[in-house]
Amino acid sequence: MGERYSYRLRIDTYTPVSIGNGSFLSPITDFFVSQRTLYILDKTRLNRVLIERNKIDLFTEQVTESVNESKTGTNFSVYSFIKRELGLEPEQLTIKNIPFPNASQSKEQIAGCFTSNGKPVIPGSTLKGAIKGALLFKWLTSTEGSDTLNAMIKDILRNKRPNTSFFSDDDPENKKLEAELSVGDSEPFSEKSLVVYRTDRLHYKRKNSRVPQTKMCIERKQASKFQYKSAQWPFNKALVDAINDFSYQSLSIEQDILNDSGNIGSYTSERLNSFYDDIKGEIRDIKASGALTCFLRIGSGKSYFDNSIGIAICLKNEDAFKKLREFYELGKAPKERNFSPKEPFPITRTIISELTLPLGWIKFSLAKN
Repeated sequence: MGERYSYRLRIDTYTPVSIGNGSFLSPITDFFVSQRTLYILDKTRLNRVLIERNKIDLFTEQVTESVNESKTGTNFSVYSFIKRELGLEPEQLTIKNIPFPNASQSKEQIAGCFTSNGKPVIPGSTLKGAIKGALLFKWLTSTEGSDTLNAMIKDILRNKRPNTSFFSDDDPENKKLEAELSVGDSEPFSEKSLVVYRTDRLHYKRKNSRVPQTKMCIERKQASKFQYKSAQWPFNKALVDAINDFSYQSLSIEQDILNDSGNIGSYTSERLNSFYDDIKGEIRDIKASGALTCFLRIGSGKSYFDNSIGIAICLKNEDAFKKLREFYELGKAPKERNFSPKEPFPITRTIISELTLPLGWIKFSLAKN
């Protein structure tokens, strides 16, 4: 292994970024929303006041009666309970408030995000995984990797499951990628960069069919830095072009599917097309100028076409890609018994309500210090 080149890179959030940490905030005991702001409750103080004022049983009774069947939502208002039953201003029992620009009256769980001492962080593993995906796509579509891609397609067209062992931890190409790339966690973003957004899963076949989810995010136009080390893939034009080419292809497929749908309202379609065109235009400018800046999509909201193997097969052979979807039942609905491939695929996309923007787009470049 040769000498590793080390770089300090700047990361900018192009759209809000949500890297889930597996935790969820409950609208019953964790927060309330007022004036497009999320207030996080101090549960220790709330519990103490409930005990002091002999309201534990009443609180428990009202909560139990309010929770929906899926245990994910409630019509209980902790804000109203604190004012009415405890005689306090709810803000007195909070420890933090976070902007919630597109808040609604609905009460749903909120997916948390990675933080360090209260400040959001993008894990190095997330960044490394996205960079590896772009490099594997570059390899699969190169002369060196074309035999592997063609063999997979041949298997698929013969109704055989494709050999994807080259993605395993034991494969030499994947081992090389793993060993050669070292990507550190981002430095903590500002605590003020935290924001909460309500998202919808936009359905390309059924109009007005949206599934809301609420997520804690890093807001747009926020910056941090991270450490990147590699001997084989120094942060140069070749690497930047490989990453940008992968992102450009992903954006182009997403845009083609959107424009072929015919079921998306004109406002939403125009907003998304404008977004896709803006990033693709920036990527073309970067390539022409030789600037060391690249775009990637990370975290929540990624689509199947941010997957290197999927996009490589799709671009090479559409018939093989359709069969691949059948093998793995890609796009199967949760309660669907007899799977049938959906068109278009994927049939839903996650967008931020009101903003009509995708989640997860970042760009990174050489840091100036």
